[in-house]
Amino acid sequence: MGFDAIWISPIIDNRDGGYHGYWGRNLYRLNDHFGSEQDFVDFVNACHERNILVMVDVVANHMGNLDTNFGVNTPFNSASHYHDWCEISDQDFANHNQDRIENCRLAKLADLKQENDYVRTTLLSWIKNLVAKYHIDGLRIDTIPEVPKWFWSQFSQASGVYTVGEVFDGGMSYVGGYLGSLDAVLNYPFFFWVRDTLFNQKDMYNLRNYYTEWSKNIDPNRLNYMANFCDNHDNARTLSWAGNWEDKKKHHRACHAMAMTSLGIPIVYYGAEQYFAGGNDPANR
Repeated sequence: MGFDAIWISPIIDNRDGGYHGYWGRNLYRLNDHFGSEQDFVDFVNACHERNILVMVDVVANHMGNLDTNFGVNTPFNSASHYHDWCEISDQDFANHNQDRIENCRLAKLADLKQENDYVRTTLLSWIKNLVAKYHIDGLRIDTIPEVPKWFWSQFSQASGVYTVGEVFDGGMSYVGGYLGSLDAVLNYPFFFWVRDTLFNQKDMYNLRNYYTEWSKNIDPNRLNYMANFCDNHDNARTLSWAGNWEDKKKHHRACHAMAMTSLGIPIVYYGAEQYFAGGNDPANR
């Protein structure tokens, strides 16, 4: 299909049922459902032989347990490595209540305490060694707003590779505020703006306004590094939306044409090329 980079799922050992990779259990062990360490080395080497870059998904916000039994985790096996129990609400996200977003649990997942020196230095050492050991070319980083920006600056620097973070929010000023701490972020404003225009049949001038608004919020050159997408594993696929199937396919193709030709780095979620139409998690996975 002509792609020159692959973004793969988190590779570390996960709790039972964590097929998606976001329920980490042991940072120093690979997920044996994917194969051995040598299998991963061989995979990366095979990609590099074909001039294909490999971007790995990583999590530094939480571990996978939904309780306070921290002894099951490696290396963060003490209560002192985690924030006290509280849970982020939808209202916290809507109001950008950063104190709770950064210090409470997302979906009850054990929230790591990056201000703890052991947690901070261990995560920095882990990502540096992971990238070096497997010759990883880039990182997609999960749950960016849930961790302070100062930590992401250190984490990105320690990795030494291109970093793109998930800021699941449509606000340009909020999303753009994480640029600098990371090389780029997933372009959720693009996702919401373009899909709304196409699938709700709004005036195409709306897309010109999209670029105008972005230029008010960030240096336009930063758009070159943003990650444009139409589908991903956290949102219902475009083809699951209501409407006539033939019209949905036209809008689906138009959205991907926009992602590929707009300023930024396009990302195509697997299955889009086969018209996968799964709805919300887990159907979209």
